[in-house]
Amino acid sequence: MAPPAPGPPPAHRAEGRGPGGRPPRHVPPTGVALPAPAGGSAALAFRRHLAYAAEGFSVVRRSRLLRVLAILSFGFCIGSLPVQNIALPQYFQAQGRPEVLGLFLLCTSTGGIVGALAFGGLSRRATMRTLFVSAIVGSNVLLFALATLPDTLPLLVLATALGLIAGPITPIFNIALQAGVPAEVLGRALSVFTATACVAAPVGYVICGPLIDAFGAGAALLLLAMAMVPISLVALCSPALRTLDSPPLPAAPRAVAGQPD
Repeated sequence: MAPPAPGPPPAHRAEGRGPGGRPPRHVPPTGVALPAPAGGSAALAFRRHLAYAAEGFSVVRRSRLLRVLAILSFGFCIGSLPVQNIALPQYFQAQGRPEVLGLFLLCTSTGGIVGALAFGGLSRRATMRTLFVSAIVGSNVLLFALATLPDTLPLLVLATALGLIAGPITPIFNIALQAGVPAEVLGRALSVFTATACVAAPVGYVICGPLIDAFGAGAALLLLAMAMVPISLVALCSPALRTLDSPPLPAAPRAVAGQPD
């Protein structure tokens, strides 16, 4: 049976309006209804997102504490992420012991969970700065020990200790951001730190790969640990970290005041 011929369009469609007087909606092939595209709307949205990103960078730039935390985040990601994602996988694959890498990651993750959970209790006995600096410097020291590539059991003990010590880092970052950034631009400041980590990771990978090819996994781990020494020194010496327990609240940019993320 042939389908019935389409009748005349409803009045609201003929007038270029949707039901209830709303603009017509565009239905893409996926079946999800979207607002009808308007001329220049994509360019306007792109400029708006660029403005939001610039405002996020402005918030971080105007806070000494957030600037230091961004630098530490960038350096820590460059030095630590290639360890378990590049250096150790290559080493254990060459040794024919990929199962040890799985145990290493398990111990690191378990230690990290315990360290993060223990942060709540530790924060009542020590300042945030003390915990944060201890986590950064302690992780650096353990990376030097890891560069010796010990036997399986000592390696797993080091992995657990590394997770325990580094566990409080993420909670402290989150607390500092939420306490030190106006609520209406918090999402934009968080995006800056996320983007920083996303940029740092491939930079570390690009550095680590040629080091392994040229000197081997052990030497590459040692060089990564040495590269983190300046990060540890910044954490130890920066006066800005003394405000971690009571971070100053910078004013929101005027252009976004009252526009929450």
